[in-house]
Amino acid sequence: MVTPGSVDGALRVVGSEAELTLKLRLVNEPAVLSAAFAALQKNACNEAEAQLVLAESQHVDALSIVRLRARHARRCGSLDEAKHLLRKAVQDGRAQGRLSDAVDDKHLLAFIQMTRDFDFEAARALLWGEEDDLSRCPECQLDAAYYKSIWAVETGRYKEALYQLEKVLRKSARLGLADRRRAAENQRMEVLATLGRTREAVAIANGLLTEAPHLEDPCAVVKLQTSAAWALTRGVGREDRVSQTLHSAHQAVERARAECPTGMVTALVNAAFIEVELGELPKAKALLAEAQKYLEKGDVRMTSWLQPLQVEVALRDDPAQLLRRVSPTVDGQVTSPEIGFRALSGRARALRRTAQLASARDAYTTAHEALDQWSALVPLGEGRETFFELHERWAAESVDFAVQLAETAAGGSSLGNSAAKAVAEEIEHNIGRAFYTLAQSEQVSLSSISDYRRGGSRSPANASKRVTRITTPPPGTVDLFYHPKLDGWVGVALSSEATSVIHIPSGPIHQVLANPTTLSVEAASLLLDPFADILKNAQRVRVPALGPLRNVPFEALPWNNTVLSDQIQVSYRFPALGKETGKCTQMPRAVGVFDPSQNLPGAERSTPAVRDAISGRGYEWVQLTGSEATREAVLAQLENPCTHIFHYDGHAAFLGRDGVEAALELWGGRLRVVDILGLQHVPKYVSLLGCETAKDDGMGLAHAFLAAGAGEVLAAIDVVDDTLSERVAAALYLPAAPGLIYST
Repeated sequence: MVTPGSVDGALRVVGSEAELTLKLRLVNEPAVLSAAFAALQKNACNEAEAQLVLAESQHVDALSIVRLRARHARRCGSLDEAKHLLRKAVQDGRAQGRLSDAVDDKHLLAFIQMTRDFDFEAARALLWGEEDDLSRCPECQLDAAYYKSIWAVETGRYKEALYQLEKVLRKSARLGLADRRRAAENQRMEVLATLGRTREAVAIANGLLTEAPHLEDPCAVVKLQTSAAWALTRGVGREDRVSQTLHSAHQAVERARAECPTGMVTALVNAAFIEVELGELPKAKALLAEAQKYLEKGDVRMTSWLQPLQVEVALRDDPAQLLRRVSPTVDGQVTSPEIGFRALSGRARALRRTAQLASARDAYTTAHEALDQWSALVPLGEGRETFFELHERWAAESVDFAVQLAETAAGGSSLGNSAAKAVAEEIEHNIGRAFYTLAQSEQVSLSSISDYRRGGSRSPANASKRVTRITTPPPGTVDLFYHPKLDGWVGVALSSEATSVIHIPSGPIHQVLANPTTLSVEAASLLLDPFADILKNAQRVRVPALGPLRNVPFEALPWNNTVLSDQIQVSYRFPALGKETGKCTQMPRAVGVFDPSQNLPGAERSTPAVRDAISGRGYEWVQLTGSEATREAVLAQLENPCTHIFHYDGHAAFLGRDGVEAALELWGGRLRVVDILGLQHVPKYVSLLGCETAKDDGMGLAHAFLAAGAGEVLAAIDVVDDTLSERVAAALYLPAAPGLIYST
């Protein structure tokens, strides 16, 4: 029990699942300090300073004054002084036994380091180096997890962010701390929206909005309404939420005008973005002008957020003015990869609208790089599919521009081979971005992110590599490419004898995408019939495995009174990333990995047949069985430029969201999707005789090998038993047609 006026005490909290005892030290807070704090909340810097001077003259608690002076310095423009005072407050707080105050000040210091200094290493050292403090201050653990989630968001570690926020939500719910729960839900909603997990974010937003009218703190209401409106504008289905979003955004603006000046800029900018989306330029410009009046001096973060809004307004109002405002490269003051992309893509569109096509070509390339940098900070497996729905409009824009360049160069004539290839390459790059940039995200160093956020580096993950240039297919093969553009779709067919580029109306193809199986006749008429002359002599057709048509079963589309795969071999093509690999100067080799777990007798029995069949075709045979099949040994063989065939017969599993944790089991380890995507070389032919190695609810193992550059992958879409794998292995490499590895 703690009584007024006591110095020490303990508060015992008993719940249905746990019991917690909090040690407390009460410090009476004089009215003058309360007045200073209230002034800071209103951004009244002079008033807060006057109250602090008065507190010092009254010899009020010195540590409390230092803590408030640190917050005054942060709010009113001197970050260096704020950091100095916070360090002093942490030291003095510990010395006086006020541990919760010391931890609170340390969290604020870390917040400044990561949001203003972009010193993520220093912030991490503070937040993850306080285990001793947290063990002696259980009540501090909830806030510690919350600030760790902020660090994770700032560095693109969204898995870590969601993990920390789940901890906050569980603890705050258990302790009945509604404000902390709402703050965590708000942060989680923003993370999910950023990741493109829009439906989850919208569900949280709607829940929070129902709580808003019952909150007493007007600034809490403004923040909640603003964040909810932001989440509602993201991703798929946003058109259906426009009225709800606009209402929430303007409610936040009105509440901020009346009772929460500190929330004005964010609320106004958010509302202006929505008005721009609706084409209400006068309203958007008025909101933007008002936001600039409230902008704090030195607030780099919000100044940066104003830039993309200014870009969108100018693009619609006066493209020439936009070109004078936005530089051709990312401004060093831009604090977010998303902001940099918005600005640079706006500049590219403005150059196009003013018919400066040569300059626009370079600007589109720069915007692509900015988008790659942004994408690289979103981990593979966290909403990968829906995250890239946020980029669909830009992909359509860039493909549309590629078509315009090709048609302009052709001067009204049919597009030639080189022009068709240029359009196909643009399609491949937009489709491939999802896999090649995200695959690198977990490898981005904190120093690279810090450097990039400070404007000192253009690419935190070297993510802007283009896909391999499109080459003419071998005789008898036709490559098909499809992609949305601004006024419909474009289709490209390439063969060694001819090329063709077609425009596809958007209405019918959207119906096909909604029902790709039941509307197979309509799909064939849109996607195959226009290329009938090129396809009539084809022996093989390669269609996109990724992108907007990934769910269309090309092999089952009607063709010449039967289905396509009955007449033409159909394979699914992954865009290959250009990689510099060594040349093989020795005999080509085949690598066989058998039963690393040593519990599959069928795999062991199939070994001689596979070895003899492949060796008989002129390949050097390398075999890794049981304990020989370590992760290091397998990776070394895969990266060897002489390895042309990789045969795996063992356990596999499709795990994690989007298959990010899918892996081949090895001796003492696993070969994961991310490992495969990071390989500088992969064999041309890959056989994966393991469970669900071709499962396509996300990336998957077969997809990873194809994305990394493999030519053909044979894999299982479902669970397979050892006996079936043995039978497949025995027949797999029987004598085949010339040029083919697998028997038919």
